Amino acid sequence: MVDTVKLVLRLDQMSDKQECCFPYLVGQKTNENGEVVARYYERESIVSPATGAKCKVRALSADANTLGPVAGYEMEVNVPACMNGRNHLLVNGVPRATECAFELLRYYAADRGCTTFGLAQFMLENVRLSSVTPTFLFVFDTPELSLAHLRELRDYADGLLNHEQRSRASKRKKGRPCCYTVGADECFTLYIKLREFTIIAYIKQQNVPDAFETFPSPEVEQELVEMASRTIRVEVEVHGKWLLENGLDDPEAWRENPSAYEKVFQLVRDTLRLDEGLRIRAPSEATIVKLPADHQTVLIAHLAGENIRDHELVLDCAGTVEQVIDAQNKKFSAFKRMALDVAAIDLSIPWEIQSTKLSAHLKDWLKVRKEFEPTDSIKEHVFSRTSFKTAVAAVKAATEERLANRPDEAAPAKTTSAKRWDVSDLDVKPYLDDVGSNDPGIDDLDVGGFD
Repeated sequence: MVDTVKLVLRLDQMSDKQECCFPYLVGQKTNENGEVVARYYERESIVSPATGAKCKVRALSADANTLGPVAGYEMEVNVPACMNGRNHLLVNGVPRATECAFELLRYYAADRGCTTFGLAQFMLENVRLSSVTPTFLFVFDTPELSLAHLRELRDYADGLLNHEQRSRASKRKKGRPCCYTVGADECFTLYIKLREFTIIAYIKQQNVPDAFETFPSPEVEQELVEMASRTIRVEVEVHGKWLLENGLDDPEAWRENPSAYEKVFQLVRDTLRLDEGLRIRAPSEATIVKLPADHQTVLIAHLAGENIRDHELVLDCAGTVEQVIDAQNKKFSAFKRMALDVAAIDLSIPWEIQSTKLSAHLKDWLKVRKEFEPTDSIKEHVFSRTSFKTAVAAVKAATEERLANRPDEAAPAKTTSAKRWDVSDLDVKPYLDDVGSNDPGIDDLDVGGFD
């Protein structure tokens, strides 16, 4: 259910360097003369003791923009890869994924020389999420059906999000559209990047460069690869601002909370406007005559291929340049709103696009239903409730092994309840988007019992 988590751990108290030995890596910037102009805590890669996959960690300073005492850590983990060695299929929710990432962070600290006293300050209740990627699986009967449905999703998203009509006089923004694909038609990943979240949809392929995967046997590999080839993965990465505003930055807020996952997936349906009933067939005359006369004229012109922003009924305004632009925008908005309400047609999208790229069936399958259930033969080999305990135990054992021959420098710190806080309390700089799934890209997910 969760692919990648980015978390922030705040240390309740900052003890001196000798008794804690909190690990860190220092980076620096130099100018053209070779002079150091900035020093900072650098992000570094660590290797999971469970699988050998890599994740990222960075120490956080107590003092913004300086190398002050270590006050916490930020970490980014592709949990299935780091705990199971593969992420073809997955079940577990946010709390379990967070616990896995937390144990990997403890292992990193112990491996780098953090003392027992220092490690005692790592408390799970002090973890907050800065990003999380719930992943929804849609399993079809054949790879061909899966690819056909992914193409349906791609065409719908492109038609809806990339074809907004503008006035001839308006300036078009440069740059990549918010919706785009990477890869060939037979093997592609769909991206929809918005301010507070990113939607990624793909079918997992074999032999993807830089993608980490290991298999315990050829038989397990065959079964996982076969099922993955007919499964569409829809990943929704929600960022810190959205998590905080929705009260979901605390991992415990997700436990036994099906509405949290529903809320995330509703972002997909809202982005694609699947609940608006946008039509793909031309409206009947009986529908058109329900509109006022000038609205009928505009709708008929739209159906004939005209850009309504340049229609005379929109352009006919008087006043200063600013007043004319404002009046034209208001006129267009009024025509658009009426056409949507009466005929389910969006005047900002060319009718040729709406009638050919949008689908009447996408809304029926792209929704949350029941949770993916791995078969007995693979549940130990995917990120599931069954494999979770084994994987966490392995990481904890590796941590204890690092501590086994290390004398305690001081008594363990007291464990206290953490106060409510958010990631803005620390000097947290966003990660670059280079960690997580590198994959290209109908059972729905039940939202009951996620933990």
